[in-house]
Amino acid sequence: MTKSIFEKSEALQPEAHELLVQVHAMSVMPDYCAQRSSQVSPPLSSLAKKTYCRKLYKLMGYDFSGVVIGRGKQVTNFQVGDQVFGISYQSNYDRLININEFDLVRHKPENLSYAEAAALPFGALNALYFIKAGQIQAGQKVLVYGADSAIGISALQLARAMQAEVTVVCQSRNAALLSFLGATVVLDIDEPIAPMLHDSFDVLLDVQSNHHYSRLCKLIKDDGRYIVAFYSWRTYFWHLWSLLIRQRSLISIKQRDAVNADDLLWVAHLAEQGKLIPVIDRLFDFSELSIAMEYIHQEPDIGSVVLQS
Repeated sequence: MTKSIFEKSEALQPEAHELLVQVHAMSVMPDYCAQRSSQVSPPLSSLAKKTYCRKLYKLMGYDFSGVVIGRGKQVTNFQVGDQVFGISYQSNYDRLININEFDLVRHKPENLSYAEAAALPFGALNALYFIKAGQIQAGQKVLVYGADSAIGISALQLARAMQAEVTVVCQSRNAALLSFLGATVVLDIDEPIAPMLHDSFDVLLDVQSNHHYSRLCKLIKDDGRYIVAFYSWRTYFWHLWSLLIRQRSLISIKQRDAVNADDLLWVAHLAEQGKLIPVIDRLFDFSELSIAMEYIHQEPDIGSVVLQS
């Protein structure tokens, strides 16, 4: 017999600084282990690949939004009944989670639904790291290659919030939406982009990370930065190559621990101001998890796939 929410909550009594959250919506995360393990250098053993996958899986977590239904005795930042959102590393798509109040959890923006809030953290926090790594400033020219994803959509909006001029490369069917979200120039990813560009860029974010460095680096200024969303052995090769021969660009390898709860708070403020809009490709009920997982591996059209109650 399936346990009720009440029975499960009794078994998940929060510790001193923990919140007990009833989840109302959660993003469906692709199986990046399956997709990205192929990017690990072939000479590595299968054990090394499994270790890589476990680390990546643990670091990704799961975007969620919901309501606090219990709290530890020493919690000071939240009350029972508060609507919250964030990233949980607890387990797969649980409807009840414990999370420390000092981890990646903050009050949900009031202008977002639960589903919209659950679509926000992964893309926004990853994009924010890229913005930091790129040292993006007002007036700079930024190129986002593969802007259809949750990360690309957030990177576009965050760069625009910093008053940068943003060019995006995406599927042609998504051009209108990305223009609405602030892209200055929108280019078709299926067409050669170099002939259509007359300016070089201060920062280039390659969200797809499909080894475009050798041709895209020519679009970057001498002191520009080339940033990849997912590293691979080829990424390390180009990184070392650029250092050795002093090419015009430098690949910046991201570190997922470079964001914190304050960053999530800033993301929430931008969302409340309408400067960061989450984009949802499709909504599923929690009972349709297996269908949602099949759907997301078909590469959604744009944005996030979300489960909701």
